[in-house]
Amino acid sequence: MKTTALAVGPDGTVYVGMGDYAYPGSFGGSVYSKGIMRSRDGGATWQNIGANLMTGMSISAIVADPENPNIVMATTGRGDNLKSFVFRSTNGGDTFQRATISGTSAQGDWNDLKYSVPDATGKRYYYATCSNPNNSKTCLLYTSPSPRDVEE
Repeated sequence: MKTTALAVGPDGTVYVGMGDYAYPGSFGGSVYSKGIMRSRDGGATWQNIGANLMTGMSISAIVADPENPNIVMATTGRGDNLKSFVFRSTNGGDTFQRATISGTSAQGDWNDLKYSVPDATGKRYYYATCSNPNNSKTCLLYTSPSPRDVEE
């Protein structure tokens, strides 16, 4: 199993994205992924999280909010049939939900995820980039106010 992304939360929790993708014609063209592995004790033990939503999708990026250890976001890319999404958790990764982008849960090759410094009102913005959203052969930039404002 390959690792594809790494994040450390402000409380020291470590998140490791799992998955690799064999392009069509190589090793069967399938995704080897089981979600995200989480350690709350410096790597002594690990727990698999997000697999119920992310199996079959390579984890391309993970960010943990630097001020709130409950906010974790992840992107998946190169999933089977472009079934890759932006995910968020508001409970430290215990559960994840798909983020809604412009009223739809855009599928595509989500390949990067970053957060901004808080603005004057304290909101932190999250940015994710996607190529080939919904098989459109275009690019997409996801910009969200703080995760509590992201539509479910």
